[in-house]
Amino acid sequence: QQKPVAAEPSATDRASSGASTPQHLPPDGAGGGLAKGSNNNSCRSLLDSAAEDTAAAAAAVLTPSVLTSAERELQVAEAALRKQSGVDKLSDNLLFNQLIADTERLGRRLPVSDAWQQHQAALKGLTAAGGVQQTKKTTTVAMCHPMQNRAPQCVPYDANRVTVGDDASYLNASLLHWQSTRLIFAQQPNKSQLSTFYKMLLQYGCELLCQLGPSVSGLPPYWPDAKGESAVYSGSVEVSVRAVHPGDVGCTERVIAVRVGEASRTLVMLQVHSDYPSAIERACQVLSDQRSPLRPVCLVCPDGSAKCGLFGALLAARHQLKLDGKMPPLAEIAASLANQRPCVLADPQQLQQLYSNFHEICQILLRKKGVLVRQSSTSAAATAQAAAARVASEKSSPAHSTKPPTKSESAAPAASANGSPAKDFLQSLDAKHIRIEPVPEDKRRIRREDFNSSASRESRLKPEQVPNDPFSSLDPLWSHHKQQAAVENKK
Repeated sequence: QQKPVAAEPSATDRASSGASTPQHLPPDGAGGGLAKGSNNNSCRSLLDSAAEDTAAAAAAVLTPSVLTSAERELQVAEAALRKQSGVDKLSDNLLFNQLIADTERLGRRLPVSDAWQQHQAALKGLTAAGGVQQTKKTTTVAMCHPMQNRAPQCVPYDANRVTVGDDASYLNASLLHWQSTRLIFAQQPNKSQLSTFYKMLLQYGCELLCQLGPSVSGLPPYWPDAKGESAVYSGSVEVSVRAVHPGDVGCTERVIAVRVGEASRTLVMLQVHSDYPSAIERACQVLSDQRSPLRPVCLVCPDGSAKCGLFGALLAARHQLKLDGKMPPLAEIAASLANQRPCVLADPQQLQQLYSNFHEICQILLRKKGVLVRQSSTSAAATAQAAAARVASEKSSPAHSTKPPTKSESAAPAASANGSPAKDFLQSLDAKHIRIEPVPEDKRRIRREDFNSSASRESRLKPEQVPNDPFSSLDPLWSHHKQQAAVENKK
């Protein structure tokens, strides 16, 4: 028998009997319907936002980017430099042997007596080649901000002055270059310039920052010291230290992260204390590892000229040596940098430091290759003199290191107040320091006839005249007289 099928209750019955509704299901129109609708709305909004993001990403990929000719040339130059820096030029035996010979020759020349004369001649050549633009180098913008220039004579030219943002803010900094090496010489910023300084680092894409020497007395350091520390400047610039490597090459290496608003960048900071040649090797390595080899290296010193000029010339020369495998023209590099910013390498003593320090850099490079270069006593004294002069210049104020040279300094570039061998050597080359001693009255002048006169020969070579010389009785021209005697016998 089939069981009778119960008739489905009508809507009226369900409404009248609440027990017929299951307890775990809410009735229609209750809160369950609202929750279901809100979940649907949130899912729909997520799907819509994901679709919008996908469409925006697709549009960004499909939108063609138009490169200007300057940007295209920059990309080609970066690719060529990256390819060139990846090749070890010194693997060529001809270039390697030539570098050894040039290093030995430079060591024999130290101290370079005509360094200042070559520097002045190169500067005159650059001025003549530049024409009207070279003679009209102005510093109008810098003169409008006299309170922000630590040394009045060390200011940037208007042509290569570093500009930040809309050019409303001023920094005592210049953009210099030597072939593919780009440098920024900057004065150490004070408290009011910290925000502009770090914005400049991000704007120019700097990946290497070199602080030459300690911070200026009276100014707080513009960087945190220990790992994990951070500092906020002007409310919008945050600087944090990611890592610290003390090292043993006279410099402290820090990896710092800079954030200005939404823009951020991680860069390497080298605080150079004393040993310039060893620090140059590390700086050149960081420069070669940059994502873009044409991004400038920022050098900071108290006045932005004196120490920056020496370190920048050494870095440019070392980088050029890495790219070409040849001894770079130090005189041309020094003249080019001095032509782009006032007070750069404006002292003969700094030029002597440039030559001696680069000679030491070449020695470090050759020692890594297993070659020891002979160093003369004169070059060793010049190297020690340059190191002592650099330490003394770091202890002195910026104004003392940037004063124009006098005649005595230009005549003796490596002279010092202590009477070192370098000073004695340079003074011996000057005519005013040469002393001509008078001829003794009892000293007889020797003429040509004396060599053919036997009587005069016997009188000059008598043993009693030189009792302390056992060889005084010997005739120093016995071979000459023997030939004459043989000729007379034949006649």
